[in-house]
Amino acid sequence: MMNRLIELDFHKDMGELFKFLKSNKTRTYRNGNYFKVVYLKPPDRLIEPIQNRQLMVKPTKFLDVGSGWQVVRDLPIAQAPKNLEEVIEDLELEELRAKRQANPLCHVQLLYWMKVGLYTYEDTSCFVRLFYRHGYSAEDCIEVFSSLVRRDELLPFFLKELTKIY
Repeated sequence: MMNRLIELDFHKDMGELFKFLKSNKTRTYRNGNYFKVVYLKPPDRLIEPIQNRQLMVKPTKFLDVGSGWQVVRDLPIAQAPKNLEEVIEDLELEELRAKRQANPLCHVQLLYWMKVGLYTYEDTSCFVRLFYRHGYSAEDCIEVFSSLVRRDELLPFFLKELTKIY
């Protein structure tokens, strides 16, 4: 089951950014200088968690308010308004840019194969060894190989290498 709620916790100093929420009433809580509003997450929309001193955006499956929060508006949980989605998207992009690193997501050679595919016996052998060295199962290796191979005649060689190594 995917996350179906958005918990938005913010400090009262950020109230100006979220003033539009006053006209989009939903269940709301207060804990000192912080507010928590809960909305239904739009379907098919990825919401990334965000957390800093004055703001927390938390996608969640179930509402777990915790202690210290007092109900301010005991209303049914409403659908997230479009302008909230836009603000969250801006905050997500800001957070993403701040956390961007120059670390590769995957092995450089694997990225190359993802772009151009597997064409040679040498590439095939290197591919099997790379997957084995990084702890992937033979099944994982087969699945990825089948999506990357560009020459059917590499299949017998791939199976031979797979059997030899795994």
